[in-house]
Amino acid sequence: MKVGIITNTLQTDVEKVLSKLGLPDFFDLVVSVDMAGKAKPAKEIFMYAAKRLKLKPQEMLFVGDDLEIDYEGAKKAGFKALIVDRETKVTQNVEKIKNLKEILRLLSF
Repeated sequence: MKVGIITNTLQTDVEKVLSKLGLPDFFDLVVSVDMAGKAKPAKEIFMYAAKRLKLKPQEMLFVGDDLEIDYEGAKKAGFKALIVDRETKVTQNVEKIKNLKEILRLLSF
């Protein structure tokens, strides 16, 4: 399994945050808006990540906290998608989880 980040943040800012958290080498890939040339929800940023990981979109699972930018953007790119709905605010009929730990029960190894 590969783990990555797709973000609308600039690469230098992501690197600073990951360094402060002690996670600079944790992710297989970090795709920032300046790397991909497009921001979420544009299909291109998601496809850029899939291409870099050498995976098909349908092999990817994207987890985000914004319904339009994250969930809909990933779905339009052909990814599987989950929305993190910690406070049960999402009323739309979408696949959602309350916290990131729930991902583990959804993945089959």
